Amino acid sequence: MAGKRFSSSMSGYNKKEVDSYLKNIFDDFEEKLVEKDVEINKLVGQLKDLSQKYENIKIKEDQIDIEKEKISKALVRADETYAQIINDAKREALVETEHLENKAEEQREKVVDIKKELLELREAAYKMLDKYKNAIDDINQEYDVVFEEKDEPNEPVEEIKIVAEEENFEYVEYKITDDAEEIDAEEEL
Repeated sequence: MAGKRFSSSMSGYNKKEVDSYLKNIFDDFEEKLVEKDVEINKLVGQLKDLSQKYENIKIKEDQIDIEKEKISKALVRADETYAQIINDAKREALVETEHLENKAEEQREKVVDIKKELLELREAAYKMLDKYKNAIDDINQEYDVVFEEKDEPNEPVEEIKIVAEEENFEYVEYKITDDAEEIDAEEEL
């Protein structure tokens, strides 16, 4: 428009005014065009910045998605491993419990056997003590007979002791002295 010229006519417009007006319009237009170019360049820069930020965010989002997937897989594996460990521990605990119960049962059986053996030994000890007591009584009776037949003073005879320690058994000490008629018996619980 800057090169545009009007022809003059008799009853026409003033050429200088028209040219001046058009020049002002053109200058304003040019100025606005420059402002618009600056604004467009600024917006293009912002668009590039936003595009770059978007790309960075997209890359980070993709990385986060990858990390989420890794974490999810790790959690699933951890959960599976946890479940496997718990199941293995339960199985081992059951096996160990069964093993310990079997050992406990064996020990209980041994205790019962030992108690039976102790009872048998106690009975045998009582029988043996009775046998020795009867033997001592027989010996005492023989000594009584022998000492009664002798007219000489008797010499001391060795001591005979029977000792037994049991729950309900009495301690009895038999002593044979030089006088066959004296038989001391002391009893202690």
